[in-house]
Amino acid sequence: RALETLESVLVQPPAVRDPPLAWFEPRLARRLEGVGLTTLGKLVDWINMKGYGWWQPIPKVGKIAAGHLTAWLTANSEPLGIRISARVDTPNRALVAVLKERARPMADIAP
Repeated sequence: RALETLESVLVQPPAVRDPPLAWFEPRLARRLEGVGLTTLGKLVDWINMKGYGWWQPIPKVGKIAAGHLTAWLTANSEPLGIRISARVDTPNRALVAVLKERARPMADIAP
């Protein structure tokens, strides 16, 4: 019972203003902070802005670590109040193909 009481008092959900070091392994957190991603909110914004391959400009962060990060962020999206874009999982070439497939001419105007 004591552990349950301590957990409810000490455990806090992640917040967008938290630094990566508060939630991620120190080496990974330093790599993120090294490119200016100093809060979870900035990390989410970066991921959503860059889309698929968001991790590539970050030294020594690969696809597997990126997948773990986005999975963690998605699992904690409610307490963070964020949403990870679906673009993160789809290569840009595939997105272009889908958009072209769905695109319709705005008008059938001919000379």
